[in-house]
Amino acid sequence: MSKLVRYSDKDLDEFKVLIEDKLEKANKELQYLQSQVSEAASSSGNQKGGDYSDDSSRHTEIEMLNNMATRQALFIRNLKNALLRIQNKTYGICTITGQLISKERLMVVPHATKTIAGKHDDIKKSNAKRSSIPRKNGSPKVKSKVVSKSVKKENFTPPPPDEGEDMILELEELPDDLIPKEEEGFNDSE
Repeated sequence: MSKLVRYSDKDLDEFKVLIEDKLEKANKELQYLQSQVSEAASSSGNQKGGDYSDDSSRHTEIEMLNNMATRQALFIRNLKNALLRIQNKTYGICTITGQLISKERLMVVPHATKTIAGKHDDIKKSNAKRSSIPRKNGSPKVKSKVVSKSVKKENFTPPPPDEGEDMILELEELPDDLIPKEEEGFNDSE
């Protein structure tokens, strides 16, 4: 029976200091982002009567700040999980291959749970799973083609749209001679 290889307690202490430092900075960044979201949200409520582009810009900014805060919270959670792995003495062991993650990789990405090789294996497995998932109707996944055909009718002028409304024609509203018919040899499943 082979002995599980892990980082020494001294190495784990070094990683712990690195992670705690990154965690402190990440928490400060999250607080800053959350304050920016609150400020942007309150300023958008105070500015009534602005034009739509101003409103859109404010909403886009708030959404971007929210996304950044969400990503930062995920990063913090991953760092906390890394601290738990240090405490359990499983830190730095690849969850796919069982090999040690290189120290260089852990210094750059201290919350890493996979070696580079393990990450590539994981990607290959997930891609293989996705391609083997059967479709709802049971047929295998096939590449589809989009086939379009323009039909021009002489002396046809569409009616003008009502003022302020877009013109939308449903398929049933088109005259029968404007609806394309299937041609010989045409198969939409090709």
